[in-house]
Amino acid sequence: MFEGQIAKRLGGGMFPEEDMLKCVHTHAAIAAFVSVFPLPVFEQIVFFFVLWHMYSKLASKVGHQMGCGTIIVGVATNLVIYLIYSLALEIIPVLGYLTTAAICYIQFYFSGKVYIETLRSIK
Repeated sequence: MFEGQIAKRLGGGMFPEEDMLKCVHTHAAIAAFVSVFPLPVFEQIVFFFVLWHMYSKLASKVGHQMGCGTIIVGVATNLVIYLIYSLALEIIPVLGYLTTAAICYIQFYFSGKVYIETLRSIK
């Protein structure tokens, strides 16, 4: 409930369709939850698969065939960014884990927005 309030405040009107917002929010919450725990290799693998799944779901909701090249570029870029801030912040025991989760959620949220807009501009 609290995350929904934050999402509405920060990104009000960014997702015109409610099902797309739910898709992005669900994937962002899963990735943020996993990133709270300091599991170096496992969390990057989960991040990769959750982001890939989110992109494929969003593409299917818009009715667009998922382009492997664009997805790979998007996932690789997001994974590199995630690696940088997660490795830097996880040095700080509790606050670093929570900050990593918050940034991860925001990253998924805006990544989903950009991907939706990209899909719409292609059609």
